[in-house]
Amino acid sequence: MRPLHFLFVPALLWSVAPAGAQAIPRPTPPMRYPLKIDRAGLDSSSLRQFELYTTDSLRFDGVVGAADSQRLMVIDPRTRERRYGPLAKIEPEVGSYLLEEEQLAEGRVIARIWSESRYDKLGLEPGWNWWWVDRRGNFGDTPWRSVYIAPSGRTSVQPMYLRSHGPGYRWKQAIARFLWSDSDEATWGTCGGKCCAGKT
Repeated sequence: MRPLHFLFVPALLWSVAPAGAQAIPRPTPPMRYPLKIDRAGLDSSSLRQFELYTTDSLRFDGVVGAADSQRLMVIDPRTRERRYGPLAKIEPEVGSYLLEEEQLAEGRVIARIWSESRYDKLGLEPGWNWWWVDRRGNFGDTPWRSVYIAPSGRTSVQPMYLRSHGPGYRWKQAIARFLWSDSDEATWGTCGGKCCAGKT
């Protein structure tokens, strides 16, 4: 689902670090105030606080390799035919790979997602959206949840699975990917020594 010509996109769309800039690693910081999330979305006060948090406290790696860019899959609900959907890019928060599990459980943004148009599977709207994870899920097979927060404050709450890569393993940098399968599309990102993965 990722022909090479879809990966060459205008450079102005993507955030890149200035030449010579060097990010100092630190775990993704928390919000100063608890984020109130429900399936209806963030209220106006929570959205303003969240926007300040993402602007003032977070840094994202827009270099493809750490980030990922592709057209997302759309499945026709009637025919089940698969086709290309909107062009999107996912960028990891630079400190997501340093998070401890207890920090992640409190809630963190581990990536942001740019989409050229609406994509209902992940609740994306045009522009920048954010991928928040915490351990406040209410699903039968996982206590973790992914919350995709759109620019309007609309939220899409979905199950998230914390996957282990084996004892003693630690990532060396933040990475985020779209996770593709024959039947679905989800997101994947580094979370300390583990990874956060959507259900496919």
